[in-house]
Amino acid sequence: MANLTTEEWSQLLRVERLPLVLVTSFLFAIGVIGNLAVLVVYKTRLKSTQGRYFIPYLAMADLCATTVTASFMLLMDYTEALFPSDQICKVLQFLNWSTSQCSIFLLFVIAVHRYFGVCRPLDMRFTKKWQRAAIVASVVLAYSFGLPLLFFSGRVTLHVNYKGSNVTGDICTFNPGQVKLGEDIYYRILFIGSILMLCIMTALYVPIGKVIFQKFRETKPSSTAKETTSQVTETSQSGLSSASNNATIELQDFVSNDSSSLPADKNSRLNLQSMDLTPSSTLQKMSPAKKKSRKTKSGKSGGHRSKFTLTLMLVVVFYIASYIPFYVIVSTGINDPNVWFNLPPWKLNGSLFLYRCYIINNVVNPIIYGLFDSTFRKHLLGLCSSAVQRIRYVFNHSK
Repeated sequence: MANLTTEEWSQLLRVERLPLVLVTSFLFAIGVIGNLAVLVVYKTRLKSTQGRYFIPYLAMADLCATTVTASFMLLMDYTEALFPSDQICKVLQFLNWSTSQCSIFLLFVIAVHRYFGVCRPLDMRFTKKWQRAAIVASVVLAYSFGLPLLFFSGRVTLHVNYKGSNVTGDICTFNPGQVKLGEDIYYRILFIGSILMLCIMTALYVPIGKVIFQKFRETKPSSTAKETTSQVTETSQSGLSSASNNATIELQDFVSNDSSSLPADKNSRLNLQSMDLTPSSTLQKMSPAKKKSRKTKSGKSGGHRSKFTLTLMLVVVFYIASYIPFYVIVSTGINDPNVWFNLPPWKLNGSLFLYRCYIINNVVNPIIYGLFDSTFRKHLLGLCSSAVQRIRYVFNHSK
């Protein structure tokens, strides 16, 4: 095979990576539309309650990460072997890493928040001031850890044997090799820190899951448990009734013995008949419909909180699943260009997709909210219905 020019080699790589470009473009569109929908719903319809306070900020971080990461991937696929600039490479590597890590730091904050809220609610109170500080700290830490990439990444000229032809090209990479020792230490710190954060989040959500499933089991008692509960209630009510009768007799004796000390005014006399000391008096004053609605509201609110926590747990599961292939490929040290560029097209696209599938962490969250968060889904459908009605109104009145 005759030697290829850099332009010819780049054109061949562009054709080989067309399936990967299509997949990346699809994820790009889904991520932007989904995260924008989350932001609009939370801005216009959902109140920023304590449990949902971080969700709009996570959607903003995911939106930025999806935009930067997908754009960077598409640029590399289009300009492989002809990357335009060393400075552009450094800036995009920095933004790609920092925006993705910002989303992960927010997931870590949410995990800590849910852990104390579900497992240890009395140990720590999360005020709005603390929540804002956690968001700012997440952004600052993510971009601070990414700053060394401005020095430890860049454009590199490669000499590769591509299918029997010696070719030369410029690619954007993490390891340009200019400061070898510093690069190795920095990337090992990032790798160990990412694995450690992943393990801590897993450790936080395991007890959360246990508490939630225990609550689900308690909300569905067996018939025997229901009968036992009713018997205990009747026994306690009868005991309270006899105790209240004794209290009434003692109070009557006290009034009759010390009647001389009471004022003679009719309006200020102690009227025992108007005092209701039975234990069920308060419950009787409340209508059955009101008691039922109060129980129903409390049960529904507790169920919604548990389901929302399970939704956040599923978000973390997808984060772990999307980053595991990246960590495996990085840890194995498969970075020989002669291996990557000589893979068959289907293997090359599959390997690069696994290497880049961490973008799924930023794309999938709105889909999870729509499938498993009934409150978000209800407001999203309402927003879409209102938008359709407005479009129909404008269309009908424009004729």
